[in-house]
Amino acid sequence: MSRALSQFFDVGFHGDKFLMDFVEAAARRSVQFVETGANVGSTLCYFAARHPLIRCYSCEPDAASCQFARRKAQGLKNARVCHQSSPEFLATLVKEDPSMLTRKETIFWLDSHGWGFPWPLCQEVEFVTRNFAGAWLFIDDFKVPGQSQFLYDEYDGQVCAFETIANSMKPAVDYRLYYPKYTEKTSLHHPLKGWVMIEFGQSAPLEIPNGLADKIFMTSYVRG
Repeated sequence: MSRALSQFFDVGFHGDKFLMDFVEAAARRSVQFVETGANVGSTLCYFAARHPLIRCYSCEPDAASCQFARRKAQGLKNARVCHQSSPEFLATLVKEDPSMLTRKETIFWLDSHGWGFPWPLCQEVEFVTRNFAGAWLFIDDFKVPGQSQFLYDEYDGQVCAFETIANSMKPAVDYRLYYPKYTEKTSLHHPLKGWVMIEFGQSAPLEIPNGLADKIFMTSYVRG
C-alpha cells in the first residue's frame, strides 16, 4: 500500500475553505479525531494544532511518509501517527481503549485510497459504522452525485463513491449524508476534490455553519 512521498502543506483538507469550515463545526462537538492515510501529515498536524484538547490519531503504511509525518507531528502532544494499514490501525486503537467506541463525538477522515494499491475503504466504513456508537465520518476524494466539478478517486475498478460503500454500512441505521455543491475553488494548491460526510448516532444533526447553507446538501439513507 505504498504511496509516493508528497509535499507537506500547513493547511489540511486540501486547503478547501468550505470543507475546513464544515469540519470545524464538527470539531466544536468532538472529543477525538481519527484519520486513515496520513501521507505526510498535513491534515493531521493542521487539525491537531488547531484543537489541542482533541485526541488525534492517524496511520500511514508507507514507511517514508509515516516517518515524515511523525517528524512534522513532533511537539503536538495530542497527535499520534502509527505505521500501520488502516484496518490494523483501527483494530489496535479500540483494543487499547475500548471506551473509544462509546464516544459518539468522533470525527473520522478516511483518506487511505488513491493509486497503486487495493483500497481498505469498505473495511474502514464497515468497522466504523458497526462498532462506533456514532460519528461524523468524512471520506475524501469522493464522487459527488450531480456535481461533476468535483474530482474523485478511481483506480483499477475501485471508485470512491456511495455505491462502493453502501453494502458495508451497518443496516437499520439512520444516516445523514452531506455533500458539497459549490463551484468556487478556495484551495491554493488543489483543484476541487469531492467529499462526503456521513453522520450517524447523533441526537441532533450537525449544524451547517453560516455561509455554507447554499454550499452543502444533505440526503438521508437507511440500509435495509
